Amino acid sequence: MSISYMKIIKEVMGEEAQNRGYKITCHPKLIATKPLAYFNREKNGSSQGFEITEYLIGEKTLFLRCCGKEIHLKYNSAEEFEDCIRSFNDYMLKEGYDLLEQASNRPHFTHSDNEYVLDNYKEVFEEVHKEFEGKTIKESLDYIEHLIQDTYKLDFLDAKDLLLKAACILTGYLLKMNEDIYITNGTTTDKFYLERNNGLKRRAHQDPCNMIITAYRNKDTDKWFRSIVNKFFTEEELKYADTYSTD
Repeated sequence: MSISYMKIIKEVMGEEAQNRGYKITCHPKLIATKPLAYFNREKNGSSQGFEITEYLIGEKTLFLRCCGKEIHLKYNSAEEFEDCIRSFNDYMLKEGYDLLEQASNRPHFTHSDNEYVLDNYKEVFEEVHKEFEGKTIKESLDYIEHLIQDTYKLDFLDAKDLLLKAACILTGYLLKMNEDIYITNGTTTDKFYLERNNGLKRRAHQDPCNMIITAYRNKDTDKWFRSIVNKFFTEEELKYADTYSTD
């Protein structure tokens, strides 16, 4: 069965998406999935989008991912594939585009904010690194967590500088704390990510700026900050209280 994936997607969803400012791109297949289409746009100095991907393992299944929600549909022919795309389009018209519009108006870091963190995390962390000397991972995260919590009662414009400082410190701390953690670029955005493969059962891959801003928006550091950062460490590293050293 030969299906012109992108042709069908553009015919069904292209005009509406492009009218809303989205550009459609595709990327090479991965081990278990094949990205069929990424819809991306620039809004308020930041990028946002949604994607359609196919699973390469098991039954022919497509999923639409938008604003943290996934919709999965199965198909067995070109006609059924087009029906799936039309269902995705219906969802975007009824709910998805509105969710993206709402998200674009929430407090967020811009491209220049992300660039600032990437360019300045070493210098900012160096200014406070003695605060982490001899502290366990938990104690170190307490320090960063308190920075985030101190912004809860502030409007975003007043909180932004402190949040950027927290993102810089988090980035600098993780890179210094474990040599297996490194910086990598995103595949569909211009953001940078922290990643660790070695020593973990599952790869850790997170945007440090997003962790900080999401914790601020939701006023919840346990779910959106600490639990995510902990994924960069093994149970043993957390349990036996590795400490930071400036040596």
